[in-house]
Amino acid sequence: MCSEKDGLPAIARGLCQAHYRQWRLKKPLQPLRKHLLRPVKECSEKDGRPAVSNGFCAMHVLRWRRNGSLTRKDRYSPLYAALPEFPLPTNGTRDQWICWAAGFFDGEGSIGIMKDSKTRHYYLHLTVAQIDVASLQVLQGLFGGRINLREKRTEKRRAIHTWRLASQGARQVLEELLPFLIVKHRQAELAIELCNDTANRWGVVTDEEVARRENIRQAISRLNHGLPEVLLTT
Repeated sequence: MCSEKDGLPAIARGLCQAHYRQWRLKKPLQPLRKHLLRPVKECSEKDGRPAVSNGFCAMHVLRWRRNGSLTRKDRYSPLYAALPEFPLPTNGTRDQWICWAAGFFDGEGSIGIMKDSKTRHYYLHLTVAQIDVASLQVLQGLFGGRINLREKRTEKRRAIHTWRLASQGARQVLEELLPFLIVKHRQAELAIELCNDTANRWGVVTDEEVARRENIRQAISRLNHGLPEVLLTT
């Protein structure tokens, strides 16, 4: 229940929907009006959100209308899970395939930082897209991750396989590839620095931390576009 003791279910930070909106707008928490204090039922999926239609919250109602199901529908069809599933080719040791992966990722991979404007958290993600899935299976066998298939949208476009890995798992990959990277060496260093800074990302994020992480995100973005690294002063 809401920490303001209004009898409404809490949805985030121990606050009900109305008080959470006041907090998001940086307004002082005020008592709710009488029409907002009417009894509210919780979503039947037990997510803490108030039910708005047929016993479901607004999020589950939207999922039902879009997907015909209450589970979240992935935009891409997952082929392989996060843990390594493919055996490495026998014509080389793992160390040799690490060197190959560094060269392959240097040319075909992408290092990106996702920013959640609501929670002010930053996440590292690695991506490699290929039409042929064979090379991605080697990456999956080395580091794990997920291979997704994006179906072709038109007759002129072919289906694309994408290997993805995020957060601390992506940091471990960059640490292994870093000694052999050339093109993306600086991006990898900055990404590892960001991950080390966000290891305890569930804590309260200060303005100084946000500014420091935003500098790193912008520096990686500039390097990805072939521009010189420019870190903003905090």
